[in-house]
Amino acid sequence: MKNFFKQKKGSITIEASVLFGLFVLLIMVIADVGSVLLMKQRLDRLAYSLASIVRERTVLYNNEPLDELQADEIYTMTRNLTKSMFRDADNLSIKIESIEFDKSNKTTAIPTNTKAYARGNMVCAQGTDINTLSEAAIYTPVSQWSPMYRVSVCAKPTSNFYMKTNVATNLVDMTSAAVVYAR
Repeated sequence: MKNFFKQKKGSITIEASVLFGLFVLLIMVIADVGSVLLMKQRLDRLAYSLASIVRERTVLYNNEPLDELQADEIYTMTRNLTKSMFRDADNLSIKIESIEFDKSNKTTAIPTNTKAYARGNMVCAQGTDINTLSEAAIYTPVSQWSPMYRVSVCAKPTSNFYMKTNVATNLVDMTSAAVVYAR
């Protein structure tokens, strides 16, 4: 039995196989984190694009306020546009918020109408309430306060290597939001 532990033959092979396994695992983790960061970047661009659509929709709907039907149309469009971006469109949710201001008050932006429409299986929660954004309201040259819109997009990350848990889930917040003013 003493000779068994003193044998040196094959030790390099065993050490190389252990190090190679750890190296492959490290490469998989790096690739997984990279794919989640890429998805986060796509969410940022998607949130801004959707916010631009919400802002420009006032031209299409004659300045009508945002309603349930329009929110449904935007969510359907979002799912159709992101089929190639995300493996599972059910893991994508949006929240559209709007805030309108008192048009008679010309000195202070006083919120009068706040709406929120959430679509999808997840809750896209933001750290700040949209009413706190009224401090950044803009008084337009046509003598009125411009309505504000915030579009939040959130996704559940999926692993590229079919691991039970995604390593990057705890590292990257998969929520993105964009705030725009109506035209």
